[in-house]
Amino acid sequence: MTVAPFNGRLSNNLLTELPVRYLRFDSIMIYQSPVSFRAKLDELSFVPQNRQKWGTSLQSGCRKVSRKDFNILREN
Repeated sequence: MTVAPFNGRLSNNLLTELPVRYLRFDSIMIYQSPVSFRAKLDELSFVPQNRQKWGTSLQSGCRKVSRKDFNILREN
């Protein structure tokens, strides 16, 4: 993954101006069926202790996960 540098300017209109940064993914895996997070909540290290709010751990847009968590999610 590559991150383009921030140009130092904040836009007042983010919907019409060109983006100031972006992510370029070099390797993408596409799965045939969705990953079931709920079934694996107790195994994942990045999920908060309060399991009622587990969805908040996925709200940051992009998240780096450990190799262990990645392998847990990959298992169907």
